[in-house]
This record gives sequence, C-alpha cells and structure tokens, in this order.
Amino acid sequence: MLKLPERSGERLSRSPLILVAIQITYEDLGDIARADARAIQKAMGRTTWSGLFSNPILSGVLGPTGINQQPSRQGWRITSPDAVRAASIAPDNAAIETRSYPGWETFSSYFTSLIHALAETLDPQQHVRLGLRYINQIALPEWATDWKGLIPSTLLGPILDDTLGSGITATEQRVVLDVNEGVHCLLRHGTFADGDGKSQYLLDYDVFGTAQPAFETGQILEEVERLHDAVCGLFRATVTDKLYEHLS
Repeated sequence: MLKLPERSGERLSRSPLILVAIQITYEDLGDIARADARAIQKAMGRTTWSGLFSNPILSGVLGPTGINQQPSRQGWRITSPDAVRAASIAPDNAAIETRSYPGWETFSSYFTSLIHALAETLDPQQHVRLGLRYINQIALPEWATDWKGLIPSTLLGPILDDTLGSGITATEQRVVLDVNEGVHCLLRHGTFADGDGKSQYLLDYDVFGTAQPAFETGQILEEVERLHDAVCGLFRATVTDKLYEHLS
C-alpha cells in the first residue's frame, strides 16, 4: 500500500488538465436502443445534456488471414450544449468525460446522474471495472530551463544522465502501481515538444479497481471517491513542491 500525500481540496489556478474521464464496465447488455439512450439523456437532464448522437462501435477479430471485421454494434454519445463534455453509452460500458474540468464536486455529480440513469434504464447487474483517468499536460515554466527540480529525479531518469541528458528531446515511460487494496494505476509520463517546440511534461493517471460486485449505485459512488483520492495523492507525489506552487 502506497503512502501518498493527503488529498488537497484546493483548485489549481494553472490547471494542466486536458482530459478527465470516468468509465464503468458492466456485463454485456446488448445493443442500446435509441429509446433507452433518450431515457438516459432525459434522466441526466436535457438542459445539461442536449445532444444525442449515434455512436456505432466497430470491432475486429484477429484470425489466420488477418483481422476480420465484425458487425458494428449500437452505442450512443450524449453531449453538453457546448460539446466540452460527453457521456458515452455502449453495450458493456459507459463513460463520462470533459476537456474543461469544472472541479471534482461538479464533475462527479455528472457521473452520479449517469450511474442513476443507467440503473433505472438499463438495469446492469454487475460492474466489472471502474476507472478514473486524469491526463495532465504541463508546460515548462518560462523561468525554468529544464525539468530538474520540477519533476522528482526518480521519474526523470535518463534526462539526468551527464552524457545523454542534453540530447534527449522526448521520453515515454509506463509504470504500473498497486496503490492500495483493490486500487491500481497505470501511470504514463514523459517529456515531449509541442507544435511550437516548447517542452511539455505528460502525467497521465489511469486509476482503476477491478472488483466485480453487484451494480449498486451507492457502492460505485463510494469507490469512485477512493479512486479520486488516489489520483490526487499520485499527482502530488509526481510533481515537486516547486512545480506545485507554480501551478497553484
């Protein structure tokens, strides 16, 4: 079990988040009819979620002659009026995502409405996986020349090498973490240059639980709070105090 920093309730004034998403996977319920998707949209609030679009799901099976395309399955995408957030409904999973993060209290309320709408309309019996994704893209501050002192040296790795470090233009690392009981994280991180050649650091946390209890809304909402606590602690553990103060 990791000893992570405690969750802070403060909002970052220079938030580096570019995508936040919650996905829940359940048993296969078959193709979702438009009437069911419309009922979910209505339960979530037609004012908050005004768009409803068909979202066919394509899949293939790898065989001896290559990939054999399977018939598409019916899914749906429900969007906000400004299209910055969306809920997707598929035969075996549902998700909610945003590219303009309003804070956890508001974002989690969207997920709460989705979970209740799923329970009332589709009535899943089991949830297989619950995941929370936070993708951060941090620009190198103008006053800094490199990432030393901003990202912990244990993560920077080859950038700190006396011979190779000055020649490195991008890095990419994947780390699998056992955070605590029933909670895991796939951490993707590294540096890259944006379209203007400016250095960026990616911190991508995919925090998830894989228990298979009954689909009970109260239990699911408690679990997603645990995942959020974990991702907040992981963020503080993977940036230095100096960078955190800059983002604050």
